[in-house]
Amino acid sequence: MRLQTCDYVKPDGSRCGALALRGQAQCYFHQPDEQRGRPPGKQPARSCEPPFELPELWDFSDIQEAIQLVLDALMDGRLDSRAGAKLVYGLQLASNNLRRIGRAEPEDIEIGQVGLMHVMDQLLNGRITPRQAGRLFYALQVSMSGDHAEADLTGWLGAPESGGRLLQ
Repeated sequence: MRLQTCDYVKPDGSRCGALALRGQAQCYFHQPDEQRGRPPGKQPARSCEPPFELPELWDFSDIQEAIQLVLDALMDGRLDSRAGAKLVYGLQLASNNLRRIGRAEPEDIEIGQVGLMHVMDQLLNGRITPRQAGRLFYALQVSMSGDHAEADLTGWLGAPESGGRLLQ
């Protein structure tokens, strides 16, 4: 019995070679989205154009506005649920960071807010995945906590080619 392999041709000219789905000419990953069960309009939001522009997060009203923008983009289908969940988590961290005013150095709070805004912007522009954003948010949360205020995030926030560990 001979098994049929995927007939998809890669950009380099070679064939995929994975086992094709039963009764199909291609493997699961090379099937058109309609045949995979994903409606054509529900593609992951990974375009060059961000679905919206986040405001700067310097007070609670900015954070509330950003939450509304994320929810609107989720409801309209301009943002996938994983990216939306990571953005809401980042906004929660930004809110917690603002609550530290008076108990922490202003420079620490500013560095934390700028880092959070940078990660959310990278996620919205499709430069990092939701998983990478989650890792960066965790590193920022650790650095913003009182026990690890001196944590050096330079290597964590950098791109893979510059030695950044979280983006690999």
